[in-house]
Amino acid sequence: MNKGASSHYNERVVECRLAAQLMAKKRGVTDWRGVRTLRQLARHLQLDPHEMEEVIKQELKPTNDPYTRAELLELLEVTDDQLNEHSLNSNTTHLQSFYLTARATHVYSEAARVHSFQQACESGDLKEMGRLMTASHDSLRDLYECSCAELDEVVARCQKAGTVGARLTGAGWGGCAVALVDKAMKEEVEKKIDVLFWSDPSAGLEIKFFEH
Repeated sequence: MNKGASSHYNERVVECRLAAQLMAKKRGVTDWRGVRTLRQLARHLQLDPHEMEEVIKQELKPTNDPYTRAELLELLEVTDDQLNEHSLNSNTTHLQSFYLTARATHVYSEAARVHSFQQACESGDLKEMGRLMTASHDSLRDLYECSCAELDEVVARCQKAGTVGARLTGAGWGGCAVALVDKAMKEEVEKKIDVLFWSDPSAGLEIKFFEH
C-alpha cells in the first residue's frame, strides 16, 4: 500500500474529530465546533478515559454501526458545506460513512491501557504488560482498523513463539510489530521468528541541566 497516496490516516483523524464534536454537542458544549480531538473533549468534561467510554455508550451508536453523512448533518444541525469546513479536511470530503463509536472507543480504551501499562511496569507485572500489549493490537485491528493481514500474522507468530505480548507499532497499515519477551525465553523466541533487533529495558529519554 502506498500510504502517502491514501486518505486512511486522515479518515481516522476525521472520524475521531466527528465523534468528539457529536458527543460535545450532545453534552451541551456551546462551542462544539471548536472541539478538535477526543482528548480535548475529555479535558473539557473533566472525565478520565474509563468515564469517557461510558459517555460513548450513552451518546453514540453501538460499536459497529456507522453514521451516514446525512445523519451527521441532521444531528449536528449543519449544512454539507459547514461539515466540510468545521469537521472534514481536503482529502476526506468524499466520505459518506463514519465509524465514530469504534474509533472513539479505541482511543479512550488505549489511553486507559497506557495508564494501566505504567502501573504494570512500576509493579513489575510482566504478564499484565503482555496482556495489555495484545489487547492494544486487538483494538487497533478491530476498532481503529489500522492493521493489515500481514501485520496480524506477524503478531500471531510472535505470540505463538512465546512472547509475553505483541502489537503493531507505528501508524499502521503495514510496518512492524513490537513484542515483549521474558529474558529467559529470548533464545527460544529467536529460534522461531526473525527478530529485527532486540531492545533492553532502559530509563528512556532523560533531560539534564548543567550550570555554566
